[in-house]
This record gives sequence, C-alpha cells and structure tokens, in this order.
Amino acid sequence: MSQSKVPPEYEKFFDPKRLRQNLLLGALYLATFEMLRTIIINDLISFFAFGDHDQDGKPLRTERYRAELAKHDFKQHRDEYKAACLWLKDIEAVDDEEYARLLEIRAHRNQIAHELPAVLLDAKLEVNVELLVKARNFIHKLDRWWFENVEMDINPDLQGKTLDELDFVSGRMAVIDHVIGIASRIFSHSPYPLPSLGVRPAWYCPPSSAVQMRSDQVKVRATVFDSKAEEKVFRSLQSRWSSELVLYPSLPLAKLICLEEDDRLPVSEQRFFYQTNVDYTFCTPGGRPLFSVEFDGLGGGFSKVGVYIPHRTTQDRNRTWKLDTKLRFAAAVHYPLMVVSFEEARSFDDESMNILDGIIGQFLAKRKLDDYIEIDSEVWDEYEGLGEYGEWARDELIQDAVLGAEVQSKLENDPLARRAAQEHAALPGNGGYRTEWLYDPPLPDAVPLHELLGSADPYIASLKARIAAWQQAIRVGCRVTVNTASGSVVQTVWARNVGHELGVSPEVVVENAAKYLAFKRARAVAGSRVGDAK
Repeated sequence: MSQSKVPPEYEKFFDPKRLRQNLLLGALYLATFEMLRTIIINDLISFFAFGDHDQDGKPLRTERYRAELAKHDFKQHRDEYKAACLWLKDIEAVDDEEYARLLEIRAHRNQIAHELPAVLLDAKLEVNVELLVKARNFIHKLDRWWFENVEMDINPDLQGKTLDELDFVSGRMAVIDHVIGIASRIFSHSPYPLPSLGVRPAWYCPPSSAVQMRSDQVKVRATVFDSKAEEKVFRSLQSRWSSELVLYPSLPLAKLICLEEDDRLPVSEQRFFYQTNVDYTFCTPGGRPLFSVEFDGLGGGFSKVGVYIPHRTTQDRNRTWKLDTKLRFAAAVHYPLMVVSFEEARSFDDESMNILDGIIGQFLAKRKLDDYIEIDSEVWDEYEGLGEYGEWARDELIQDAVLGAEVQSKLENDPLARRAAQEHAALPGNGGYRTEWLYDPPLPDAVPLHELLGSADPYIASLKARIAAWQQAIRVGCRVTVNTASGSVVQTVWARNVGHELGVSPEVVVENAAKYLAFKRARAVAGSRVGDAK
C-alpha cells in the first residue's frame, strides 16, 4: 500500500519513521516506569529487610514490611505499588498531588504495555511524553530522598554534609538520564517533533566517590569498624571476655529489639530504627543478647540513666538525637544499652584494666548471683516449727547465703573486684585502709543522723537536695588510703557517672578500681608479692 493511499487514521502505523519513534517512546516509557517502580517498592522492601535476603541475595518481604503495607489497605486490594506510594505520602516524601501523579504514571504504563497495538495504530492514542518526563523526575526525587534521609543519617563519612556539597548522582539517575538523553537526540532529527524531554545525554558520570553512588562504584569496606579506636576497644573487650561471653561488632539495632505492629513511631524514628547499628553487643553462647555498648569516639560522651551527655560538639548536628533515640528504644523494652567513650576504655595499669571492664564485671556478678546462693537444707529443716525464732533464724540463714553468694560472684566474675581482693590479701600486716567518696559537682553537706531523726521539714529538704545532687553528679570518685609501715598510700580514681543502664553502681566500680590500685602500690612499697602469706 502506497503512502498516498493510507487512510489518515492509519498513517502513524504505516509511516516507518513515525512507527519507529512510537516504538522507541513506548519502550522508553516502560523502562523508565520499571526503574521508578523499583525505587518505590524494592527500596522499601530493602529498608525493612535490614539484612534478611533469600538464597539469590534479594531482600525478603519481611513481616514488618507487610505490616506497613497493611496499614494502607494492601491486604484488601493487594496493590503493592499503591500501598508503597501511600507509605511515601505518609512520611511526606511525596505530597498529595505527586501521589496522584504516580498512580497516573502507572495507569499510562499499563495502557502502553497491554494496548501496544492501539498505541501504534490509533491516531488519538500517543505515548504521554509529559508523564515520561515526570517519571524521570520522580526517579531523581526519590533516589535523592532515600540518600538524604537514610544513607546520610547512618554513614559517618557524610555527617554534616549536604546533597549539594556531595554533587549526588545515583547510578539509576545517571542511567535513566543517559538513555533519555540519547532518545532526545534521536527525536531531535525526527520529522515529527516531540515536546522536549529536558534531559541531555549523560556521556559520563560526574566525578564522585563510592559513598555518593547507590549502584555504581560500590566496593567492600576494609573493616566493619568506623575507626581504629573503635576496633581497638573491641579487641580489648574480646580478649578479656571471650571466655564468658560472645561479642559481636556493629549489629543492627533491629536484631536486638523488635518493633510490634502497633508501635506508632514517627517516620524519622522508624527509619532510624531499621538503619542504625550498635557498636558492641555481648551475647550468651546461644546468641541471646545480654547488653550492648555504644562507643562515642566522635562526641566523647556517655549515658547517664538513659540520657546521652556529649563531651564535645561534632559536625553531626543530629548526633545527640541519634544516641538518645537508641537509648530510649532500649529503655522501652528494658534492654541494657549504655554509651561510653575513651575515658571508660582507657587502661589505668599495666594489666589493661579499665572502668568498662569493671562495669561489665559487676553486671555479670549481679546476673549470676543466683548461681552461687546455697542454703543447707538440713539446717533449714531444723528451724521448722520453732515459731518466731525459727522464722528469724531462717531470715538470717537467707541473708548469710545471699551475702556469701555476692562475695563469691564478684570474685569470680568481676576482674576489678578479684584483683583488689588479691592485692589486699598480699598486704603485710592487717592491711588497714579507709575510703572516701567524691562527687563532681560536690554533694551538699550531709545532715547528721541524730538531727535528721528529730528534724522538721528543713532537714528533710536538705536530705532530698543531697539525693538530687547525687543523681545529677557527672563524675563519681573514690579515694582509698592504705596504712603501711612506710607511711600512707593514697589512691584516687574518678569515673563518669555511667553504668546505670546495666544496673551497675559506678561508685562500686571506682571503689574496686581505687582499692586495686592502692593495694597494689602499698604492696610494692612493702615489697610483698601476690600470694605471699601474711
């Protein structure tokens, strides 16, 4: 059939140049939509998978992911794309108008895919170039949104930077711009001009580092640790505690704490929960998490009763919020998590003892206390039927058993308490000593007991003020004075008011440390050795 005899309604089909252009536009639209769909659905799947993949390495649709979609009528309509778009709208990644446009883009994709002959034949049906450009723009918008709101929050190399500073271009952004740019050049020579696609060919990716790319230029990290200091602390903890506990670095918080379906968290916290890690986690040999430690090398801070206290400012303006949010998540489920820094991990003797070891040792001593409680059943039965005396005697028996168990558990599980006891046992003479507690800021003067017992409100107020000051103390200290034949040996140890999240008293930790160092110095002055008989 000659071109002059083609009916007007079929001209677009029998014109080879126009047919080629429409086929190319249709393919370009379908490819662009598939890339957009990947960002909308697959990125959300990955977000909630946090490491759970199938045997082919694809992220799994986790229960949490299904629960999030269920909030948007996914169970009723089984429309994963629409539910994911609604999720993006709820977290304000897109607005109402953009949400409607995303549905319109998909509807036109379905029309092209299922009615391609009509697109090629029908003069009234054309590929909507405006929607094609909007699909491309959504790829840019959503890739930038995921990078800015997720990856930049959790990557320490990007703290304090902006997208503009990074000149961010993802692999998908570069690919789609390159393809559409080539198509634009082809269409520019067509006798059937199209509205401008607004994209030029991407002949090369802009200079960028691996952290700027989502798909291109990825590489394996040299280490799971964020700094040499973090790795050094891990090695130290591992060498001391590997016989008792299993230590893991950089576990996702979502592996330690589970969100329930009815937990209504703000989007920023929910996103942070699934993306953040915890530096060190101590587990039982069976893999049950016991407690975790966050090492704040950047801010040099610590946690006190579930609140993060920074020591210095950092480029990360959200650092305090991040650590406070981790602590709050842990506190909500009564999971022990504390923040420490160089001060707690710094060795104070040639045996590499430090405050963190004392905190961990005290935690274990408390946890294993029940294993050491033993009550002689025969003695217990002897008090049967002795009335009030028998009840009192049994109470004394229980108290003695608990006290004995506490001592034994500390000696076997707390290295600071054990070394302090060993050094004290090696001192010649009676090893007399005295202790003095110190606080920064200092506590108000104590009210004498005889005045407190017969006091009115002012004395009670004074006591309450002292208790409040004790709770607000930033640092606690202990001074131990040991009397020797050569004079007094005085040792003072300070530590930050840390460890409460593990049920640990920092006063006990500094007391054990001060005793250990004081007794060790006193023994050196006296010239005795550990194991010598008194």
